[in-house]
Amino acid sequence: MATHVSILVDLALKYQIQIYSFDSSQGIPNPSSEDESARNPKRGDWARRTVEEARMQLVDFGLPENFVNHDVIFVPGFVEKTLREIRTPPLRLLHLDLDLYSGYKSALERLYEYVVDSGVIRFDEYGELKWPGQQRQSMNSARITL
Repeated sequence: MATHVSILVDLALKYQIQIYSFDSSQGIPNPSSEDESARNPKRGDWARRTVEEARMQLVDFGLPENFVNHDVIFVPGFVEKTLREIRTPPLRLLHLDLDLYSGYKSALERLYEYVVDSGVIRFDEYGELKWPGQQRQSMNSARITL
């Protein structure tokens, strides 16, 4: 498990907060022109695991099964659609790992207003040249004003 995920889960356990995990389980959606790079991403890249496999992986890494079953809410599907279907609580930490411009754009348009004062937005791929769409959307989002 990536170190940043372990840190997020440790914080959730310590402060007794829920984690929402949005994952298509179908890989990435169609990349847009903002995502063009030498990497040349294609629809379906990184289709790795089902929700049940992700749940079991967390338990295998030593997380309490009760926590995984009750406080990690898995939301399958592409965020462009699934974010419209949930009730959003106030967010202290918004960790985004969406790879492409459209996912980051949808997530920020939908969730930015729910980040509490002094809350943190973390962009997983920030600064990585192989994800130019993420970089572009992150920079656009930095211009958001309330």
